[in-house]
Amino acid sequence: MPGHVFGGLHRLRWLVVVTALALITSFPQLGLQSGQTRQEAKAAVALQARPGAGPVDRPALALATPDRAVALDQRPPVVPQGVFAGAAPRTLSTQEWQLVSRQRDRLRSADAPVLARLLLRPGCVLGDTSLLAYFAVDEDQPWTSWQVSLYDAATQTEQASTTLTRDDLERSTCAAQREYCRSLAARDGWE
Repeated sequence: MPGHVFGGLHRLRWLVVVTALALITSFPQLGLQSGQTRQEAKAAVALQARPGAGPVDRPALALATPDRAVALDQRPPVVPQGVFAGAAPRTLSTQEWQLVSRQRDRLRSADAPVLARLLLRPGCVLGDTSLLAYFAVDEDQPWTSWQVSLYDAATQTEQASTTLTRDDLERSTCAAQREYCRSLAARDGWE
């Protein structure tokens, strides 16, 4: 019995050696020729891309093609009109900062705010740090003037704009995002 086990191991060794030799001698048949690296052999066997179908000729959607050009005097400006800062930023006291926080919460929970759907984005004034404010206005509510106030939570400062009239709002029409937009840029005194 013990000789039978060792005889099986001996046959197994020979089988492994013969299999290894068969694999080594078959490499030239698998595309690995003398002097060729495995990467070169893989590249030679790599699949080639076949040309696909040509471009499809479809008309543009009716919504994508305007029926008429917009006159130059009706086009909104590329950079929205700026709002001038009224003064330099001022540091608020703790009581003033708490009041601002309460007013913010009250305005957020208001049923019908005059200024709605506020959206702030980085500005597009070249060479200037700016902020774009997109917004909608409830024109049914009675109001005559408006003002922008920016608050910095890190420094607890406030910077307010000059007071703008309802007519100034008409010069704030925007082509995208919201009905109105204004630019708040460093060139206009914002810090």
